[in-house]
Amino acid sequence: MKDHTLRGNLDGADDILRHFPTLLRRWDGSIARMWTLTTSHRTLVLRLEQNGRVGNLQIACIEPEFIHGPTEWWDSHIEIERHANGFVVKDERAGLEVHTGHVELAENRKPLNVFTLDATSGKTG
Repeated sequence: MKDHTLRGNLDGADDILRHFPTLLRRWDGSIARMWTLTTSHRTLVLRLEQNGRVGNLQIACIEPEFIHGPTEWWDSHIEIERHANGFVVKDERAGLEVHTGHVELAENRKPLNVFTLDATSGKTG
């Protein structure tokens, strides 16, 4: 399974934002989690998985300035928009809002399924 990564920064924000919705819509309805939060490079990673589907989508919020929302939620519908100082990653239904300097989307990062069952083995991980 190929790893697809899209990066968004203010220089090419309009161009890259055209590609984000297609990838995000493929993962609508997922179980979403705040996966990791690091302080050394200030990055919040959101991870989306679906039961019965192999793979995941990881959204890296690099240099987050504001984080508000649940740590885990079902039936996700994440959107990414430009903001004065970067981007806003949000899921209005879940009450998630993250203001961040940069955004990266990566599909099918290992381990593929951590908190859901994949379609091939019926196991996590």
